[in-house]
Amino acid sequence: MRVLVVDDREDNRYLLCQLLRGHGYAVQEADQGAQALELARAQPPDLVVSDLLMPVMDGYTLLRHWKADETLCQVPFIVYTATYTEPKDEQLALDMGADAFVVKPAEPDVFMLRVQAVMDAARQRQLAPRAPTLPESDMLSMYNAVLVRKLEQRSLELEQRLCELDAAHQRIVRLNHLYAALSDTNQAIVHCSDRDTLFDALCRIAVERGGLRMAWVGLVDEATGEVKPVARCGEGLAWLGRLAARRGRGVSRTLAEWSLARGEPYVCNDLLADPALAPLYEDYRHHGFAAGACHPLRIDGRIVGSLALYAAERDFFDHELNHLVQEMVTDVCFALSNFDKEAGRRA
Repeated sequence: MRVLVVDDREDNRYLLCQLLRGHGYAVQEADQGAQALELARAQPPDLVVSDLLMPVMDGYTLLRHWKADETLCQVPFIVYTATYTEPKDEQLALDMGADAFVVKPAEPDVFMLRVQAVMDAARQRQLAPRAPTLPESDMLSMYNAVLVRKLEQRSLELEQRLCELDAAHQRIVRLNHLYAALSDTNQAIVHCSDRDTLFDALCRIAVERGGLRMAWVGLVDEATGEVKPVARCGEGLAWLGRLAARRGRGVSRTLAEWSLARGEPYVCNDLLADPALAPLYEDYRHHGFAAGACHPLRIDGRIVGSLALYAAERDFFDHELNHLVQEMVTDVCFALSNFDKEAGRRA
């Protein structure tokens, strides 16, 4: 018994041919419908197994030509598809005269049982040649509808994939920027001889190299608990100046207040969706702040200040970016500790 396998993907044909040969069938291959018709008209097979989505001539068109051919219409036709899998797709294939409709990938045993059932019925003449059950015009109308629906689905899938690729690209860009910022921060730690110079460099690096929209460092006044900005860079500096001192206790409003009140990093990837930050929504919109993160600065376990970062894109601070920022903060805290030790030695 000879089977004609029609599929535009070589790996699909290989697996199917190996399976059929392993069950004693001779196999012939075609990579699209027009080639399959040419081979079949030269030497009709005992069975054809065809994919649907193929170039040049797809499986539906092949099936229509197959059933219109006086010789080939006697040959059973099995549709084997991974793309057209909805009930309407199957119904169209059956209405066009297909003898079986199988969704790939089917388990080998299940697939061979379907093949064997079709072949047994043909041998026993229990399987009459299936003819199309619809007029040509209705069949073409249904075929066009299926193609349009599939095209729309493919377009949506492509659009989604492009969005995913763009998001992945943007994430890689952000990571590269943060890696560069981390490297520059370590260089600044080596070359800066005092705390204020380091803070200025840290904010500038975060904005110019890290891709942040604004960065500022605040230090805690131990007497009052206020967090006072001592370095800043980027958009919204006037706004930050108007806010003046940030309190580390009492009613929390800003990222720094939330972070210092809890003694841990505070990350918000949608500043305009966090109810705790509602009093500052208009300011965030005006200055283009969409996401933010604040990390406490510690010396020997004692919180002495904070680093606040603002980004223009939502969901900017994913897990890996937060890890890089935390690494940057850890390096800065180490430098602050060394500054204090050096000041102690000089005293």
